[in-house]
Amino acid sequence: MKLLLTAAAGAVLAIASVSAAIAGPASGDITLLGPALADTPLDVEVSLDVKPPVVPYEYSIVNKCWLDGSTSGHYDSYERQDLIGPWFIKDGLPTTTVTINLQLVTAGARCKVYVVNNNTAVKGTTEIYDVGP
Repeated sequence: MKLLLTAAAGAVLAIASVSAAIAGPASGDITLLGPALADTPLDVEVSLDVKPPVVPYEYSIVNKCWLDGSTSGHYDSYERQDLIGPWFIKDGLPTTTVTINLQLVTAGARCKVYVVNNNTAVKGTTEIYDVGP
């Protein structure tokens, strides 16, 4: 009986460990590091609420733009980059800076940038912005 209870406790602990490892971060944050201008790259700062180190390629940043100024329907521009670092600690959170490409995006477009983990948006990382001239 004692062996059975020990095995059951071990199984529960193993399942809990796997669930925690694949759950991903609870939240994160994105900050635009300048104005979004047509035909100009835009630097974006990404902070994740995870215990460092951040595993390369585990997270990606997605940027979608709609040239008609909406944020619904099929997007006109799409970019996805794996976040590989380098990561530094800012305010206690792993943080990196990424450059997104607005080369083919025209003034008046509206864009949405966010971080994904396993194709699921990370809570708190969605930023909607307008592209200026």
